[in-house]
Amino acid sequence: MSAALRRITVLCTPFAAAFAVVGCGGQAPVVPSGLIAAVGAENQYANVISQIGGRDVSVTAVESNPNTDPHAYEASPSVARLVSSARVVVQNGLGYDSYMDKIENASADSRRRVIDVQRLLGLPDSTPNPHLWYEPGTMAAVAKALSRDLGAIEPANAPYFQANLKRFDRSLNPWYDALKAFAARYPKTQVATTEPVADYMLAAAAAIELTAVGTSRGEVGGGRTVAPAAAGT
Repeated sequence: MSAALRRITVLCTPFAAAFAVVGCGGQAPVVPSGLIAAVGAENQYANVISQIGGRDVSVTAVESNPNTDPHAYEASPSVARLVSSARVVVQNGLGYDSYMDKIENASADSRRRVIDVQRLLGLPDSTPNPHLWYEPGTMAAVAKALSRDLGAIEPANAPYFQANLKRFDRSLNPWYDALKAFAARYPKTQVATTEPVADYMLAAAAAIELTAVGTSRGEVGGGRTVAPAAAGT
């Protein structure tokens, strides 16, 4: 792996931030008095909530285990209570976390502000790759929406949320720069993948995606299928 590609990989990992995690059988955390209860359906979005909300939010991630299949995930009663009481929710959409819609519909609350990233980005239901956080523009859009919604909930703290937004946007610049540098130095680099997870990031890096024969990527468009290397080569 080239140094530039390693840099892109490191920079696309979630930035350090503290937030609670609740799993299938976990207990919903108690939100301290005076803080805005917020939920990220995935830990990537909980991370952004934490960075924009800072000291004024209590953030919980529903899904944080990378080994969990989001399509088979079943929310526990504690998760339902958590989402029901949240003032701010960020979810992916595109069927990736459909359990969130079920919980929200069953506990309607006009005060709850839900940021559905699919809708935020204006993506159709037919969008093939649901891993939206790898698209370079996604998290900036989510952060902007969070600053807006948190400021509407606590107008007196709106300048604080806006300052956090500016800091967050600046933190993305090294990643953007790394993508541009990789695209310029290694144009049309061939990258073999078995899942569409990082397709958006690879496209931004001007990489040419190759898919291996016999893998689940064989049905995903946009890549070129290649035969696996013979043993010992």
